[in-house]
Amino acid sequence: MKTMQRAAPLAAAALCLLAVATAFALQAALGLEPCPLCILQRAALLALALGCLAAAAVAPRHPRLAAGAVIAPAVLGGAMALEHLRIALAGDGAAGCAAQPATSALADWLGATLGSVFLASGQCADVDRLLGVPYPGWALLVLVAVPVLVCPLLARD
Repeated sequence: MKTMQRAAPLAAAALCLLAVATAFALQAALGLEPCPLCILQRAALLALALGCLAAAAVAPRHPRLAAGAVIAPAVLGGAMALEHLRIALAGDGAAGCAAQPATSALADWLGATLGSVFLASGQCADVDRLLGVPYPGWALLVLVAVPVLVCPLLARD
């Protein structure tokens, strides 16, 4: 079972990195402009990938710590994805990113610090879709699925 305690979080980390790479590729290929919440969801997915790597390292000895490393970024990222979906589905562009100055400030800092791939230039209410699902919906799917699938495996002896 210790193999699964390491393999599951490693596979989950790969899934998170694939989600972020897909976002970057679609941004470049389709000329999409990510909004501040898009950038923060990408950061949450990267944090979740790091949490999964940490979980793989400590899982057999410290399963609760491993679960916490997976759950914390997933909850924060999931909250951002839900808020983004709420803004997008409400269709009220005025109540979008501009209504959340802390979100915009953090996304601006990430863009200035990490470069153009983290530069937020779009509006939160303008959400594109992939296979009919809004992009924040895909992020939410990964952010929910990873802890739901990985954490039970971490707790097993």
